[in-house]
This record gives sequence, C-alpha cells and structure tokens, in this order.
Amino acid sequence: MARRITPASVAASLVDRERATHAAASPGLVVTWIAGYLLTALRQLPMTELWIAAAIPLSLASRLALVHGAARDRRTIGGFVTTFTPLFVVLLMMVFPPTWSGVER
Repeated sequence: MARRITPASVAASLVDRERATHAAASPGLVVTWIAGYLLTALRQLPMTELWIAAAIPLSLASRLALVHGAARDRRTIGGFVTTFTPLFVVLLMMVFPPTWSGVER
C-alpha cells in the first residue's frame, strides 16, 4: 500500500500526483480492503473486533487525505503526515490488535 501512496505524495507535478492517486493508490486501497475482508472471513473474525472497526475509518481517512493532497497545487509535510499516520496506526493495530476486553465499560 505504501508503495502506491508514495508516488502520489512525492510526484513533482499536480497532474502526476492526480494520476498516481487515482490510477495506483485508489485501486490499491480497494484491493487491500477486499483482501482484508476475505482474510477476516477466512479466519472467522467478526468485523466488530475493535482493531478492525477502528482500521476501517482510519484507512478511509488516509485515502481522503491522499486525494485532498493530490488535488492541491503544492505539497506539504502536514499532508504527507496526515496521509501516512492513519496507515501507520492501522499497521500497529494489525500487529498488536486491541480488543474490547481492554475497553472500560
């Protein structure tokens, strides 16, 4: 996923960033979502697991930040951080999955 997002973030021209976003990063995210759904179905994990329920909006936020950054005429470090931070948090949750049992009721 990061291989597809990086060109969309670092391309020099606006046209190249938009092309990289819509031709590489967006389909890559869709493939990642489908693969994740299939893996959770294969492992028989409920979609209501805390780390899965949190990863869905975080990956969507990363996608929206990427599209917003590609549509702007200039690149900023804030846009780069806004795009990659949610994906990094998703990766951390996949490696160290939080559960609902750790949430106070």
